[in-house]
Amino acid sequence: MSKKAKDMMVERAERCDENLPHGLENASELELQLKCVTAALGELYDLLEQYAPPWYTQEHHEKAKSALRGTRLRKPIGKGKSA
Repeated sequence: MSKKAKDMMVERAERCDENLPHGLENASELELQLKCVTAALGELYDLLEQYAPPWYTQEHHEKAKSALRGTRLRKPIGKGKSA
């Protein structure tokens, strides 16, 4: 992984960490946390798919894919897009 890619990931993680509330008091705070967790999961999935470590089995791949699919189902569909 390039230094630029690593720096971007660290920057995103820090941004999410700064924005996360210490206590989840309302739905918007929970939504922000879900977005940060989803972004992190997506980045981890991409890294695992790119580097394919020997311990990363098809079962791991399917679990990660399913988890990402579940988070994407909660996202609103943009205007003009069909499901």
